[in-house]
Order: sequence, then structure tokens, then C-alpha cells
Amino acid sequence: MSETLATFLASTPLLEEAWRVCSIANTSFPGAYLVQQIGSVAYIAFSGIQMSAGSDQNCRNLVALDAEDGGLFAPLYRHSEAEEPIKVHRGMLKLFFSMIPSLQIQIAVLMGKVKSVVITGQCIGGTTASLSALWLLCHLLSMSMSPPMSVLCITFGAPLLGNEAFHRSILRQRWGGNFCHVVSKHDLMPRLLFAEVVNHIPRIHSLLQFWHCCMASPHLSVEGLSSQLPSDVNDTLFTVF
Repeated sequence: MSETLATFLASTPLLEEAWRVCSIANTSFPGAYLVQQIGSVAYIAFSGIQMSAGSDQNCRNLVALDAEDGGLFAPLYRHSEAEEPIKVHRGMLKLFFSMIPSLQIQIAVLMGKVKSVVITGQCIGGTTASLSALWLLCHLLSMSMSPPMSVLCITFGAPLLGNEAFHRSILRQRWGGNFCHVVSKHDLMPRLLFAEVVNHIPRIHSLLQFWHCCMASPHLSVEGLSSQLPSDVNDTLFTVF
């Protein structure tokens, strides 16, 4: 999304509304997502609390999208074998696959009822939101008609999802303007999935637990949050870090 479009989006209620439904998803729908319709706009918010996603080293690998997705993202496929393979994070793709059956049902219900769908998520929920928005855009394109609804994806502190070829395939479809990724300059999460953290997996797991507590209980102070964590997690976070 261009800086001009991002500035315009920031002047609308969409960012605030997306953050609101993300907060509800984090506190009330951990491991799942929330669907909320406001007038002609439907919000689909994915919880950022997903403990299993990328929890082992194998899930951190990149996989070729066209070898794993069963055709769900066919419009994004490379045009020839000479092109760089389009790859995404295995753990995030696995998480998306676990939710797609129910998501397909929800979208079918919304068809004809809303003009716009805003798909959003915080942290790891943001990667699921991005894949869900891409799937929906591919799905609407395959219907061989003008999209019956507009699609906008807004993420907050979401990790990077794929390689450069993945990014280029989205731009090739002219879908870059359908995505707005809100990232804090000093946020670790957007870079975490592709960082060299093999020797720091226990610390990363502790950090994720702390973040999940923050999202589930945003009203608590750091001291209050630390009291809810196991002692070994507290020792790792507040002694080693």
C-alpha cells in the first residue's frame, strides 16, 4: 500500500475498528477468529494467540506454495519453471489450512450481504489474515465476474510471510493496495520468523507466551502479567533478556 493510501486509511475509522475487533478476538476467541458485521462491512479478525504455529524448527521452513495449497492460490503461481518458486512460511500455511474450511463457509454466508470485507489480525493472527485475504482475492477472481465485494487486509505487527517471489506475485495481480501492514519500528515480531534463532528457541517460546498474555489481558501491567506466567518463563524473560 502506498504512503498516500496509508495516510488516507489512517484518517478513516477502519484502523480503529480493525484494532477493536482484533482485541476482541485475542481476549474472547484465542486460537480462532471473530466475524462481525457492521452495516455493509464485515470484519474477520484472527486471534494472535496461536501457540502451535511455528513451534518447531520444521514449521519455520519455507515451502513452495504451488506444492502445498491444492490450488487455493492458483492466480499467484509463477508463469514458468524458470521463475523463482513462490514460497511461504510452513507453519503459517499450516495454521491457515486449519481454518480454511470454516472460513469458506463464513464467506459463503456473507456473499450478497456485505459490500466489503476487512480481514485483520495482530501478531501471528496477522499472517493468517494475510493468507485469508489472498485466498479470498483468488477465489473472487476465479468466479470470472466483477468482485461482488471489496477486500481489505489490515495487520498489526504481523511476521513476514514469504519470499520476494511471493511479494512480486501479489504485485503482479495488482493486489498490493488491498493490504495495509501496521508495524512499530522496534517490534521484533515482524522479523522473528526469519531470524536465526535456532540457539534461542526456549527464549522465543517464553517471549511468545508473554505476548499471548499481553493480548489476552491488555488491562494488566507488566507486573500483573508476569505473575500469570510460569516461573521458568519469568526467569527466561526478565533475567536472560
